[in-house]
Amino acid sequence: MLAAKKQVEFVTDASNLNLIAPPTEEVIYPYRRVWRSIWLETGVLFVLVLGIVFGTAFFAIPQDQWLLFDIALGVAPLVLWAIFSWVAEQRVPQPRTRMLAVITLSALVANGVGYPLINNVLQVEGWVTRGSVTEQLLVYIFAYGVLQEVLKYLVLRHTIWATHVRVRYELVAYAAAGAVAYAAVWNFHIILENNPPPAVIAILVFVTNAQ
Repeated sequence: MLAAKKQVEFVTDASNLNLIAPPTEEVIYPYRRVWRSIWLETGVLFVLVLGIVFGTAFFAIPQDQWLLFDIALGVAPLVLWAIFSWVAEQRVPQPRTRMLAVITLSALVANGVGYPLINNVLQVEGWVTRGSVTEQLLVYIFAYGVLQEVLKYLVLRHTIWATHVRVRYELVAYAAAGAVAYAAVWNFHIILENNPPPAVIAILVFVTNAQ
């Protein structure tokens, strides 16, 4: 009877051993986490903008220093992208290799096609002042929405399509990089042509990049 009981215990212990899963090798995600970088860049930029807006409400910046602050704010999104996206990209096993190409071409397209097309060729501001509310809305949707996004898409189509898209988040990463460069060029045109107060540029930079 005692031998039978020991045999049952041995069988039970053996069956429990079979339930222990074998050790598995940890799988390392080989790409940069895109959304984490985007949220970090947006969050830091938001804090910076709040600091400028509330700071200038209590401490006035001399007008002869507006341009310096405006340029610094215009550069800020690119610096944040370099810190949280570009540097992080170099630390992963499989970095995305066409980031600088997308950044450069997006800036060139914004400066050579997007901004001149809206302001010099189509002269959107003139249309807006003459149109009704509905017409103004449609002009803004087409000019500042559809047309600009088509240009950004064409940049991605030319630089990364098919051969450099390994997972779906590749498109998000490259699109975010192109959007930062495109927005930076747009902001610099406004800064250099108008030299507005830093608080105004801070809000403009955040809104442009958040879009």
